Order: sequence, then C-alpha cells, then structure tokens
Amino acid sequence: MVDKDILQHICTAIETPDPDETVKAVEKAVDFGVAPLEIVGALTDGITTLGDKFERMECFLPELILGADAMDVSMKLLKPKMEELNLETGPAGTVVISNIQGDIHDIGRDIVVTMLRVAGYQVEDMGHDVKPNLMIDKALECDADIIAVSTLLTTSLPFAREVLRLLDARGLSGKFKVVMGGGAVTPEYCEEIGAGYGDNAAAAVKLVKELIDGGDSK
Repeated sequence: MVDKDILQHICTAIETPDPDETVKAVEKAVDFGVAPLEIVGALTDGITTLGDKFERMECFLPELILGADAMDVSMKLLKPKMEELNLETGPAGTVVISNIQGDIHDIGRDIVVTMLRVAGYQVEDMGHDVKPNLMIDKALECDADIIAVSTLLTTSLPFAREVLRLLDARGLSGKFKVVMGGGAVTPEYCEEIGAGYGDNAAAAVKLVKELIDGGDSK
C-alpha cells in the first residue's frame, strides 16, 4: 500500500508539474526500495498525462518543459538502479533527431528527446543547425528507424525537404521513416513532401511509436 501511495505521488507530482516534488518523491521511492521499473512506470504515466493535456491545450509549453525537466532529472537519479537490473531487452527503436540547417532553437527538440528516451527509444540527438546529409549519415551509422527533423523557421524548410530528396538520390527512401515538427512545419507541408507530422512533443512520441510498430506515416 505504501508503494502504491508513493508511486501515485510521483505520478501526480510530474503531471502537476512540480519538478522539486517529483524529485523528492522519486528519492523517497528509492529509499523505500520501490522497484525502479515501477518508479519509471509512474513517471511515464504522469508525463504521458501531461502530454495529453498539452495536446488538448489544457496546459501550455512552459508546463510541458517543467515536466520534461523533472523527468530528465528523475531518470538520471534512477540510472544506477536501472543499470543494476542488467536488462537484456534493447531499446524500442532508434531515432536520429536534430534541428535542421539554419535553425538553432533547442527547447522543443529537447522536450521530444526526453520524452522519446523515457518511452524506451534510443535517441541520437545531433543538436541544432545540422545539414541534411549529416543527418542521413548518422542514421546510417546507427542503423536508425526514424529521422526526426525539427524547425521553427520557414527559412529552414527547404533543408527539411532536402532530407527527403537526398534519401531518394542515395537510394535510401525506403530505409528510414522521416518525421517533422516545429512551428514552421504544417501537416500539409509534410503530406506534400512525404513525411510524418507531429504538432507537439506528445504527438511526436505517439507518431514514432506508430511508425516503428508498423503504422502509416502518411
């Protein structure tokens, strides 16, 4: 019963979101010997609910950022315990992500990266202002499932399109699924160039899951 109460406290704290209370609750759970996977489950439930609220416009970007930060710190706290489990199950899939060439806005991408990692994906975060060919090279290097492109700037949209063009030119169109998001990206644009579209972090994680599980990006 104590474990259940602690886990509910973690879930509620991150959903609120209250980063300080989330970390305290996670530390308390660790001290009480709660199984690390159960703690991760509570964190995931809370951040998923927060993401759903954001998708329904019941909360706003600053709150989602707070929740993502709380999740990031909590997962770092849990890392030693998770490593002790020596889990043999690999990541759910691999995603290469960056802000495309010309765009240096990190916040939205940082949130997506955190939520993808929490969801069990291996994420290769290349940062910002990354050329299309370098994203493709990285995807080949790590045998990625997904190439995720972010941009807030309309001036960078041609470089986003260039990812698809280069994949076709290099004979790699069928090897990677491409998803895009950010303030400059629209569903219509993605449909036109043949990419999947996520309008926020929660939607991006759901889209990645659907694509890796065999869903349709179009």
